[in-house]
Amino acid sequence: ATPHEGQAGRPGGSLMARAITALALIAVVLACFSAPSPWFVGLLAAAAGLVAWRELGSLLEKSPLPFPVLGTALWCAGVLVEPQSALWPVLLVIVTLVGLGAAFRARTWWLAEVATLWVFAPLAVIALLHTHSVSTNWTLARPALFAIVPLWAGDTAAYFVGRRFGKRLLAPTISPKKTVEGAVANLLCCVFAAVLLAPSFGVSYPASAGVGLSCGLLGQIGDLSESALKRRMSVKDSGALLPGHGGLLDRIDSLLLAAPVSALIHAATMVTAGVYMVGRNAVLFGHAPHVGLLRGIVSDAELPVFVELAADWITPKTTPWSSAGASSRWENI
Repeated sequence: ATPHEGQAGRPGGSLMARAITALALIAVVLACFSAPSPWFVGLLAAAAGLVAWRELGSLLEKSPLPFPVLGTALWCAGVLVEPQSALWPVLLVIVTLVGLGAAFRARTWWLAEVATLWVFAPLAVIALLHTHSVSTNWTLARPALFAIVPLWAGDTAAYFVGRRFGKRLLAPTISPKKTVEGAVANLLCCVFAAVLLAPSFGVSYPASAGVGLSCGLLGQIGDLSESALKRRMSVKDSGALLPGHGGLLDRIDSLLLAAPVSALIHAATMVTAGVYMVGRNAVLFGHAPHVGLLRGIVSDAELPVFVELAADWITPKTTPWSSAGASSRWENI
C-alpha cells in the first residue's frame, strides 16, 4: 500500500517511478474487469495470488509448502462447487482472518500454509463476485471493481496528504513513515470515492458509505499487518517486482482485508436490487441485469420465490410484510 509520507529509501522510489507503475497496473486491472469474459479477472487474480504467495513466504518464520495446496484447494472449490448461498462471502471473510492470524504464528510449516489463505481468500472473493455479475458487454460498472477503486483513491490521498501535512506518526514501531494525517485522508477519501461512484455502480448511498468505511479502515489495518510482518523479519519490502512500490504484496496488502468485507456488503445490497430487477424483468428473465449475481447468492430453486416476492413489492396492494401468503413464501427461502 501507499506510504503516508513517502519512502525515500525504497528502490525506484521516485514519484515518477511510482506514478508510471501505478498507471500501468490500473490500466491492466481496468482492462481485465471491463472485458465481457470473467476469465481475464480469474487469470489476473490467480497470477497475483501466486506472486503474492511467494512474497508472503519470505515474511513468515517458517516457509509454507513449495506448492500452494490450500490456496489451490480454495480456488478449485470456488470453480467446481459454485457457491449457492449468501454465506460464501461470510466464509471467505472468516478464512481471510484465520490466514492473517496464522501469519503471525507461523512457527510450523502447516501454520505457514494456513497463512497463505490470507492472500488467496480475498482474491477468490474478487474473482467470484466478478464472475457472478459479469455481462456480455464491455463496461467498468462491475461490483468487484467497486471494492477496489476506493482503495486506490484512499492510498493516493494518504500519500500526498502525508507527504505535505503529515506530522504525527501513526504507528512508529510498525511503519515509521505512516502518519495520522495520511490515515485520516485515506479514510475520508475512500468514503468520498465510494459515495461518488455509487450511482455508476448501482449501489445505494448507505451501502456505498459502508464499502468506503470498509476500505478506509480495513485497508489500513491490512497495510499495517503486512508492515508488522516485514518489521518482524527486518525487511523493507516484500519484493522488488514493481518499481517504486516494492513487491506485489506491498501493493495489494490493503485489499486483503477490505475486499472480503466490501464484497459482503455489496452482495447483501445487490440481493435486494436483484430481487427487484428480476421481478420487473420476469418476462426477459435471462436478461435481467442482476440475475447473474442473484444466481450466485441464492439457489436456482429459490429464484422463482424471489420473483414472486419481487412482484409483491412492485404491486402496491400486496407487500411481503403485510401479506400472509408472502410471509409463508419467505419461510420457504
